Amino acid sequence: MYITLSKLLAEPVMKDLHVLTMKNVLEDRIVRGVQILEGADAWQSVGNGELIFLSGIGMESVETGLIDVVRKIEKKNAYLVLRTGKYIMEVPESVVNVCRECQVILLSLPVDVKMQPVTRRIYELLFEEENSRRTVDALMKSLAGGTYSAEEAEKIYQLGFSQEQYHIAVAVCIDHSFDVRGKTERGNYVSTLAAVRNQLAVVLRRKKQELVFSTIDNGIIYALIDNRDSCTDKKNLTSIFRALEKFVKESFPDVTCSMGIGTPFLQLSGCEKSVKEAVRTLQIVYVCRRTDAIRCYDDIGIYRLLFELQDWEEFERIRDGIFGRLVTHDTEKNENLLITLETYLECDRNIGVTAQKMLVHRNTLKYRLNKIEEILLCDLSDVNTCFNLRLGFKIDKFLESERMRFQ
Repeated sequence: MYITLSKLLAEPVMKDLHVLTMKNVLEDRIVRGVQILEGADAWQSVGNGELIFLSGIGMESVETGLIDVVRKIEKKNAYLVLRTGKYIMEVPESVVNVCRECQVILLSLPVDVKMQPVTRRIYELLFEEENSRRTVDALMKSLAGGTYSAEEAEKIYQLGFSQEQYHIAVAVCIDHSFDVRGKTERGNYVSTLAAVRNQLAVVLRRKKQELVFSTIDNGIIYALIDNRDSCTDKKNLTSIFRALEKFVKESFPDVTCSMGIGTPFLQLSGCEKSVKEAVRTLQIVYVCRRTDAIRCYDDIGIYRLLFELQDWEEFERIRDGIFGRLVTHDTEKNENLLITLETYLECDRNIGVTAQKMLVHRNTLKYRLNKIEEILLCDLSDVNTCFNLRLGFKIDKFLESERMRFQ
């Protein structure tokens, strides 16, 4: 499914490539492309996971020029191959040290080694990987949608799915690119999603787990991984997500991601349900305005029941019965008492914390809460009343997520 540096360097045609730094991480580094570049400005077109061959031509000072390139590709997760023997007579020790400091993998290749066989083999491997990925993508989409044929099921078993092993579906999305309709700004995050998907496989392998299938569809990474038993292993899944999160923060500083997790299953037929649960969990994460989060379907509480019942009209009646009069009041008087109530409940009815969060005086908050009690004819000190109000807000968020998903 992907080509690691260690796999690439094991190819006979790569025998003259020598690793100068970071030898212990080659198995974790994925190759996604190759470029032959020249000059000190070569870094500008470098992409994530690319193998960059650089001869040093045009550099006034090889040492200074190479250090400048290393500094600039540091956050791009690219791999630098220096063509030694002509413009770069030997790799300066200072460049090696900077690569170690920046955690950039540095390699060397004698300039008299012909590039064509090297690059041709890299492109062949990338082409083979792309074809394999497309096959797996198609199978995963059929599996997730419950539309797989008997022939596809056989291929799925051949590729590693076992009915003797529990599996679990996860959905990963770039925060701020996802809305609750399940639509995303795909154009802005294609390369990021591909890198995150590849890294997920690396993280799982480190933890001695398998990424059985994965695909990217509509801006969401869907992945099927092995699970130890019929219970959701929250501790292990959280560990996987945190490792993935660390990669995202290091590689894409302005990006965060979230993960939704379905429930474990044994049979192929259980995959569709687990995928839907993972996506629904992501929906709830975002409709509750959370980011950089990991949530299991097991943990979303009352939302699970709402998803199962799917009775919109009844839910609307329940919600309107709980605080419909407050909504009417806010509309007529142009006030925001509903927001005050929601914030007060989110802060566990703590006057001080709520006032601080809303940037209002405690007395102002108390006046608003008294007004809410008058409008709703309720007692906010009553536990059952507050439970019903919280339920009303959860129903409202659920309806928002479902209504927007079908727009």
